[in-house]
Amino acid sequence: MANTEDMERVNKFLVNFAEEKRYCLEQLNGQRIFGPPVDEPSINLDYRYEVYICTEFGFMKDESLGHCIRNKSSKLDPYVIPKSCNAGHQYYSRTKGYRKITGDKCVTDFVNNYDPDTIPCPFKEIQTFILVAQRDKIIRLDPSTKEIKTLPIADFKNVIAIDFDMKNNCVYWADIIKDHIGRQCFNGFTNNEILVNSNLSSVEGMAYDWISQNLYFVDGKTAKIELIRTDISHSRHYLRRTILQPPVLKKPRGIAVHPAAGYLFWTDWAENPSISRSNLNGTEVKVLFGKPDIQWPNGITIDHIAERIYWVDAKEDYIGSSDLNGKIFNKVLVNAEALSHPFSIAVFKDIMYWDDWKKNAIFSADKDHGVEIQILADNMSGLMEMKIYAHSIQIGTNACSNTTCEYICIPVKDKAHCLCPDVLEPGPDGKCLCPGGIVPFANNTCAQNKSTCSPNYFGCDDGVCIPRSWVCDKDRDCLNGEDEKTCGPSSCGPLFFACDDGTCLPKHFQCDYTADCKDKSDERDCPAQNCTEGQFRCNNGRCISNRWRCDSDNDCRDWSDELQCDQNEPTSCKSSEFTCTTGGVTCIPLSWMCDRDYDCNDRSDELNCSNMTCSDFQFPCGGLDKKCIMREWLCDGDNDCEDQSDEANCKTTAPTLTPTRPHVPIMNTSCHDWMFMCGNKKCIPTWWKCDGTKDCEDGSDEIGCNYTPPLLLPTEIPSTEAPWREIPVCGQYSFQCLSGECIDASWVCDGSPDCVDGEDELHCTNITRCAKDQFKCRKDGNCIHVSRVCNGVPDCPDGSDENACTHIHNFPEVPATASCANGFFPCDVVTCFPMALLCDGKRNCADGFDEKNCTSYNRYYQVLQMGVDDRTKNESSMLLYWWLPIPDTDKLEYQPSISEIGTGKWKNESWTSQPDYQFTNLKPYTKYNMTVYVRTVTSETVFAPAKFYTDITGEGTPSVPTNVSVAQQNGSHILISWNKPEHSNGIIQYYEVCWYPPSPPIKFNLSDNTTAHLLSNDFQPNVTYNFYVIAYNGKYASGMSEVKKILFDGDVQIDIIRDLSVLNRNDTNITLSWTYNKPYDKFIIDVEVREPFPRLPSRIATTTNFTITHLAPAVLYTFKVRSVNKQFQGPASAISASTTGIALPDIIGPQLVTQKKSGNSVKIRWTLLGDTQKLKWVYGVYYGLTAEETLSGSKYNTTDLTATISNLGACENYIFGVGIIEPLGIGPVTLGVATVQTLFNERAPPKRLNATMDPGDPFTTMLVQWDASCPLKDDPIGYVDRISKPFLVSQGGIYEISVSTDVEDAIPTDKIVYVPPPIPPPLEVQVVPEPNGSYFIYWQEHKKPSVNINYTFQVLISEGNTLNESTALIFEVKEPPFVFTNVSSNEYSFAVQLKTQDNYTSVLSGILTIMKPINSAWTDNITKTSLTTVLVIVCLLLVVLGGAFGFLYIRHRRLQNSFTRFANSHYDTRADAATFDDNALEEDDTPQIRGFSDDEPLVIA
Repeated sequence: MANTEDMERVNKFLVNFAEEKRYCLEQLNGQRIFGPPVDEPSINLDYRYEVYICTEFGFMKDESLGHCIRNKSSKLDPYVIPKSCNAGHQYYSRTKGYRKITGDKCVTDFVNNYDPDTIPCPFKEIQTFILVAQRDKIIRLDPSTKEIKTLPIADFKNVIAIDFDMKNNCVYWADIIKDHIGRQCFNGFTNNEILVNSNLSSVEGMAYDWISQNLYFVDGKTAKIELIRTDISHSRHYLRRTILQPPVLKKPRGIAVHPAAGYLFWTDWAENPSISRSNLNGTEVKVLFGKPDIQWPNGITIDHIAERIYWVDAKEDYIGSSDLNGKIFNKVLVNAEALSHPFSIAVFKDIMYWDDWKKNAIFSADKDHGVEIQILADNMSGLMEMKIYAHSIQIGTNACSNTTCEYICIPVKDKAHCLCPDVLEPGPDGKCLCPGGIVPFANNTCAQNKSTCSPNYFGCDDGVCIPRSWVCDKDRDCLNGEDEKTCGPSSCGPLFFACDDGTCLPKHFQCDYTADCKDKSDERDCPAQNCTEGQFRCNNGRCISNRWRCDSDNDCRDWSDELQCDQNEPTSCKSSEFTCTTGGVTCIPLSWMCDRDYDCNDRSDELNCSNMTCSDFQFPCGGLDKKCIMREWLCDGDNDCEDQSDEANCKTTAPTLTPTRPHVPIMNTSCHDWMFMCGNKKCIPTWWKCDGTKDCEDGSDEIGCNYTPPLLLPTEIPSTEAPWREIPVCGQYSFQCLSGECIDASWVCDGSPDCVDGEDELHCTNITRCAKDQFKCRKDGNCIHVSRVCNGVPDCPDGSDENACTHIHNFPEVPATASCANGFFPCDVVTCFPMALLCDGKRNCADGFDEKNCTSYNRYYQVLQMGVDDRTKNESSMLLYWWLPIPDTDKLEYQPSISEIGTGKWKNESWTSQPDYQFTNLKPYTKYNMTVYVRTVTSETVFAPAKFYTDITGEGTPSVPTNVSVAQQNGSHILISWNKPEHSNGIIQYYEVCWYPPSPPIKFNLSDNTTAHLLSNDFQPNVTYNFYVIAYNGKYASGMSEVKKILFDGDVQIDIIRDLSVLNRNDTNITLSWTYNKPYDKFIIDVEVREPFPRLPSRIATTTNFTITHLAPAVLYTFKVRSVNKQFQGPASAISASTTGIALPDIIGPQLVTQKKSGNSVKIRWTLLGDTQKLKWVYGVYYGLTAEETLSGSKYNTTDLTATISNLGACENYIFGVGIIEPLGIGPVTLGVATVQTLFNERAPPKRLNATMDPGDPFTTMLVQWDASCPLKDDPIGYVDRISKPFLVSQGGIYEISVSTDVEDAIPTDKIVYVPPPIPPPLEVQVVPEPNGSYFIYWQEHKKPSVNINYTFQVLISEGNTLNESTALIFEVKEPPFVFTNVSSNEYSFAVQLKTQDNYTSVLSGILTIMKPINSAWTDNITKTSLTTVLVIVCLLLVVLGGAFGFLYIRHRRLQNSFTRFANSHYDTRADAATFDDNALEEDDTPQIRGFSDDEPLVIA
């Protein structure tokens, strides 16, 4: 409401003050100083940007980002190292882009964010490099040259976290399999050290404080952040202290430290994920970001130049940034193709770097706008933590720089704090002491206190106490080593194996014929394999195929298969193989003959090559080598012959240069679809091919390119080797330093010396930099207008303006002009202040603009101070209170407003004169944003708010856990699992698993919030157990989940198969036999084979011998047999055996022949080699999107050598393979060397069709979802759904759904079936026989259909004891009851169902069967004789009944008289007797009553 009035006020001030301000600017601009005149009093402000403004010296304010960034249009160099900077003795100031206003003051917390850094003058510019953990190695990546080197450190198992000490040249790492933290210093004389090797679970991040020399690390499993001091140790133990632990930490992941500022940052993956900050000692924890901004925060880093933090979110797929206080939040890059699952991030200068798990690559981009995305390295599997190092990163001082602590020093707010390690405790004077106040020994051990050690210490025989964490850590800390004597195998968890020395290794490392434990205990006591005929037994017990012996490969893993290989063993080689003369290796492929590689041990494969005759499938090279190559290698762009004759006379077409995302139908499986595979299998972007620069090491990216040759004089003869290949010349768009190093041309004159001697920053006086509305080309450094970026046309010579343009967020943004939101006014050009501060008598703007011309100004009322009373907050309400100075003249009213964060919807409450308001009916544990509008009572003008307050409601009762399932695992364990509550209404702390019997139920509390548990209680056989789960958040417990029942089968006897052996074998069959003495239902036989065979089906046997058929000849198989008893499977026994006969012929291919225009049909062909049997082979064609899917089974069978495969999915990469399947069994699959990418087809069916209940209306609305056939298709695609009632459904119906595009002859998806919630049946059905022979049927209507529709009931009646719905009588009624009168049988069955107006019916109610006699049918068969008998019996019964009645009547009269006399009697206490009127009573009937007590009242009822 106040927009127009606000702007009028602001414009009025601007007009009145323009001249004065212009004069000020003109006078001060020349000195590059801006602030209040010196004769005016200084202003003490708490606002950051009033004290610091962006310096004009190479920086500018970016309004969209809210902070200062590099000004690319400036010719000034903000990072230049002064020429007068003497190495080793002086320091220089490196700006952060801010300048302090003269005379102003700033709060201490913000000074370090804006003041310049003090940098020591370098001896020599240190080369920038990136360290990356890659599981089994640590690599060093040069971001300029993209050169990768592996650090010379061996024996890694799984390295996740790393860091580097630049001063001492040491790298730190954490191996989560070996559970240790190590260090290697590259000083030429230090071996790698193990710093921590105990009490570690899963170290996933580390950060090095280079000032205090403390190494911080995150243990994700124990939820701890700890540190060790790295420069000193005590008795081989480095000082260790816990900084943070639960409940502050839940699932910590990334970590970063700022030693100069004294801050520790970390990410947490808990149910409520967060990015948090604390002091380096763990105090003053502050959550900077949570949901919904954060979902899966991974790596985090610090930009020490801009004083900002950067992090990656692996679920939301974005890179975020903020200042050190969590302010000025900016998503730098969102949903880019290079962001699929980012893990770690690093920032230096203007570039940010990150690695991605799904892309297996390392990327870089501009740190402010996210543009200029580049791939630094790809095909990098196992990427983990990465960090960047360069001169000026690990510099600075803090309070610990000049402080000496005995143990650990940590700076906190400019003060040094001396801390004790965990094993000691601080004493009264601050010194670290042992338990009981005893001074520790020099090696950090303790003396006994009162002849004993404390519970946290272990007592050595000599009386010394050592910390228990030192026990069984593989170091002898006691004098006699008793701390390591009683150490059994370590407890490594169910999936790990413990070496004798305590090292934990994965279970599959055990008995794999490779010694992984240092003591080789993982290969001890391993069961020996039963080697079969056709196998060779290695010295270590392993069985391998005889064909693998003497082939120069270490198949035994102890080289025993390569011993005694000199004898000449006669062997019959295939027609497609060459027979070596001697030496053990007997058969090699013919293509290996005369290829200048010695494959036979006697080198006979390279003899007599001048007379070499190539086979039909080979091509003979010319020249001296006479080499034979595969004909498929002809004209493939690779020089396979030395004389290049295989590439002569080939028709080539010059490829189009620089496509943004080219379509490449066939690519190698190791390269992405947008990449080109070099001859040495390296992958590069396709647009690097034929660009004049050798990007492949073998130069294959420049082979076959049609360049315009230079004009040669007649006397000039072009040589076969170009002279420039012998000179190290940099490629296009590069600058060569004096040292020969190559850097991008865009790095020249960028203000930062990148060459060793700084020559890239010479002669930069007249260099024109890019303006703020221009884009700087990544490699060549040219400037183009930002509007030409990602316009589909390469405007930069290097094409970088069109790289990574898939998403619109990659466009560089021009900084917005200074403008303020409603309720604010501009101040000092770059700052916005609340309107309430305008003309309030206090100068807020540095130039005094807000207090000028205030004589006729009407006050603007805003609430700037508010809060929530935590004492009144609960799960559904909170009390907001506020305060502002009450004016003398105006009476104010307030309108509170609230919004659930993330919804964007505000709810305005009623106007009130009170300074507080209770918001009610809120959701539990939900964050809300609140504000207050103000108006005067005498005016309708509403003042816009400038202050907002966020808070979260209290925890509420969680909903019950869902989808509870229980399953018996074996004879003693039950696995129970469940889903977490749909509405946790807080943070779920733990679950309670309950079961009965017994009564009351057994309750078991889990220690965490995991949703599955394996119970090992003493369950009794043949007992039905009932299980349910209860969830607990921080305040409330949920209700019981649904109860799940399971009948525990205790009579389960499972054992291993014994005496497994091979009875018989031939070319295609193998018969196995075994013994088993336990009960069983069947046996499962798994068939495995080493070669790339398709997945072979398991076989089922019901006896203890079985013949496996349809196997391939001359193939080694492994059979695993296990018993099954009552759905439980026992352990498997294994045996290997080979079929006999001649191996199946080899297949070359498959290769793509053509691809149809439709895009989803391809034709492939293959070649058969060495077919000596001349059978009619049947080939199976295998294809799929993954290798596993491809090998799942053949999808097309043929006897031809070609096949056309149709109906493939659009825009998919298929893997093809071919193998023989008949008539001699299923043979190996030959996979194609390339994948086939199908094209876009507008007729193609959509993908991933799914139909679910609409959460808003689950009973009548169906939500249909699908994905486009090609997700990258830019043109809109129309769809036609084929559901009879689109989206609206009726209970009781069954719907078939398919979706297709709206083009002619479009292919629909496969139909899916959707079943809405069923109509509930009638309940409590009753059938009552009536005396007249009819039936009365009644039921209840407890549950009706979910909507107001017309419905009736159907009563179904069938004769007999079953209800046949097809023949039953159906009666339709509106309401109960129903009377069935057409009775003609002795027995009927009844049921009731509900029917809607759309003829949908509910399920049947329970069926009732009723029997009754019809019309007293027994009277029809009575004769005269039987009638007389009946009458006599009836008369006798009447006489007997009459006599009994008379007797009872007389007895009744006597008792009546006795009671009357008793009621009329009186009791004499003196005589102690009662007096009766006994007239007409006989003696036997006279009552005798004696012994009444005075205190016993006589009651007559």
